[in-house]
Amino acid sequence: MKNVVIKFSLFTVIYILFSWIIANDFVCALKGDPLCMQNVAIRYIIFIVLMVVYEKWVKDKVFKRKEK
Repeated sequence: MKNVVIKFSLFTVIYILFSWIIANDFVCALKGDPLCMQNVAIRYIIFIVLMVVYEKWVKDKVFKRKEK
């Protein structure tokens, strides 16, 4: 459980940094604009869902370990 919390905290920090650098929505969401807050929330949910899919199904297939 602790690893999951750490992992999703890291994903959240990465999302915030990318949003701050790339998108303008994060800055206006901090100002309180409801439309920007909604955009940021929806993008965050999509990002987290994609990270869960990556962790559960894609990561093991991409980074296969060779057994001896």
